[in-house]
Amino acid sequence: STRDEMFQLACHFEAMRIRLKDKGDQLLKATLTDELTGLYNRRHFDAFLMRQLEQCKKDESNLILMIIDLDHFKQINDQYGHLVGDRCLQETASMLMKAITRKGDKAFRYGGEEFAIILPSISNPNGEVISERLCELFRTHKLKAPPISLSASIRIASTATANTYHANRLIPLANKT
Repeated sequence: STRDEMFQLACHFEAMRIRLKDKGDQLLKATLTDELTGLYNRRHFDAFLMRQLEQCKKDESNLILMIIDLDHFKQINDQYGHLVGDRCLQETASMLMKAITRKGDKAFRYGGEEFAIILPSISNPNGEVISERLCELFRTHKLKAPPISLSASIRIASTATANTYHANRLIPLANKT
């Protein structure tokens, strides 16, 4: 009888451990992702960029940072409302995820209607291929209701061309209009 009780108690503790781990995983995900788009958030962007820049410096490899800014987003929000604006942000996030294919590449909601992609250990020509893929996705994508064509400005900075492994120098280069 005592043995059965101990087994049941062990089963309950194991079930509780699993539930606590799941809750912890959910909490961690909530602190790293943007709720609307499902992309990583700005907090994770900052930490990930710093780690990747340190790794690139150590490996003497390159990193590409893309900043993607939706064009005329305020007009879309003003004309069609925030629900349509939210849908535009979600569909943009989906396009970003389609554009990146390598395991280490990550997409982020940088803030508002701005997004970012970090491509670690990559050369400039490969970054341009991804940029072109993204441009093609924007050219061919159209929101169905209301019929809206999305466009975006894509700016690229590379550790190779910028000759820096510092985020506070690389980000402004990618943010230049």
